[in-house]
Amino acid sequence: MTIDNCKLTIFLLIGLFFVFGCDNAPNENCTSVGRHPGIRPDYGDTVIPPNIAPLNFTVEEPGSRYFVRIYSDQGNPIEISSRHGRILIPKDSWRTLLDSNRGRQLSIDVFVKQAASASSPDARSVPWQ
Repeated sequence: MTIDNCKLTIFLLIGLFFVFGCDNAPNENCTSVGRHPGIRPDYGDTVIPPNIAPLNFTVEEPGSRYFVRIYSDQGNPIEISSRHGRILIPKDSWRTLLDSNRGRQLSIDVFVKQAASASSPDARSVPWQ
């Protein structure tokens, strides 16, 4: 097995402004903002070994809710919700996804729900980004 077959490339994609009616996850009515998200640490375009611990991170975008989907060609995606932007990836799910996708691209979509002001007419329908 070569070194190239033992690594995954992570591409972070910011996703998506839309009006959303459920509190837990965005739906198909998203529109991309066309830029990478502000995250710390920044793992964009990073090549990682398949035996690395979960790459937890913090979303540094203003918002009231955060949702992250981590996926690749094989296996189930990992979906994480957060109220504070801290994304803690479950170790077992991370290991399973990496083991199933050696040598493949790993994608991470980041969604941010913006807070609506209490006086806003759209207080129940606030956009995700």
